[in-house]
Amino acid sequence: MRIPTVLKTIDVVDLIEFDSPGANKRIYSKEVVQQAISECVEGCVLGVADIVQAEATNKQILPLDRISHHSQLEITDTGVNAKIKVLDTPAGKIVSDNIDKVVFAPRMTGTLSEPDEYGVVTVSDLTIISVDAVSRLNKA
Repeated sequence: MRIPTVLKTIDVVDLIEFDSPGANKRIYSKEVVQQAISECVEGCVLGVADIVQAEATNKQILPLDRISHHSQLEITDTGVNAKIKVLDTPAGKIVSDNIDKVVFAPRMTGTLSEPDEYGVVTVSDLTIISVDAVSRLNKA
């Protein structure tokens, strides 16, 4: 099996912002995010175009042709930045050819606190699953 080469590298600033509610009204503390990143292999996560669930083991199988990019996560004072390396795979070529039509966003799971009076919640027990390339919403 050939290891894919990198088609292009993209720097994403403020992938996750610390201690401030985002559009989803969730607050991620620096400590919680640092712990989640420390559980990623060398602070890296893969991006996939599709994830096939293995029913017997309930683990994710990542077919190489469906992996589109690799993300190196870096903690700053105010949040998390990512260096995205788009790979030379079928899915990576789709992302590369449509790079102006996608935005990168983390896919994460965690425990949510009870919402405050403004609907804002704090996240704990965070797990970073991937950094996804998702379609940019057109505001026409």
